[in-house]
Amino acid sequence: MNYIKPIYTHRMVYIPGVYNKLEEVEARARDHATRVEAQIEDLIYSPENRIQKFVANWFAKFDRLEESTEQFTRYLAENVKWTVPEGEFIGHEGFRDWYAMVRKVFKPDCNHVVEQVEVKESEVGYVAELRIRLIAETFDDSLMKGEDINLLVNETWQVSFDSNGDVRIHSYEVIPVNS
Repeated sequence: MNYIKPIYTHRMVYIPGVYNKLEEVEARARDHATRVEAQIEDLIYSPENRIQKFVANWFAKFDRLEESTEQFTRYLAENVKWTVPEGEFIGHEGFRDWYAMVRKVFKPDCNHVVEQVEVKESEVGYVAELRIRLIAETFDDSLMKGEDINLLVNETWQVSFDSNGDVRIHSYEVIPVNS
C-alpha cells in the first residue's frame, strides 16, 4: 500500500465576531475541496490504478477459458514474449498456441486470485509484479490427470499504454513460487 500525503487546511473555524471571517473560511473550504477533488482524480486515473483494474479484468476473462483469444490478443504487443512454465511463446500466434494448451488442461471457471499487485514505472512503461493464486480443476485426460490445482505464482508483466490509453502487454513471465 502506498502512503498518500494528507491534505491539510488550517483556520477553518468560524465564530462570528470572535474567530476568522466567514468569507475567508468559505474561501479556504472551496480551496480545500478543490485540492481533495484533484487528489482523488489523480488516484483514480493514475497509471497504477488503471493497471490494477486491467489485471483484475484480465484474470476474470482467463477464468472463463473461452475459445476465442481476441479478448486477450487485442492487449498484447505484436511481438509479446510469453514466458511460462510450459515454455516461451512469442507473438500472438505463440500466445494462441499456449492458450490452446491451457484449455486442454484446465476446466472453465478457474479462479485466479490476485493476491498482490505492485506497479513501478520503468524506462519503457511500467512493470507490474503480481502474486496470483490459481485454483482450478483439470480434465481427467490432461497431463494433470483430473487433479485439483492450487498454485501460487509470481508474475512480471512489462506494460505500456497505447495511443487509445489501453494497456499493452510486451512481456509476461510466470514463475511458480514453490518450484
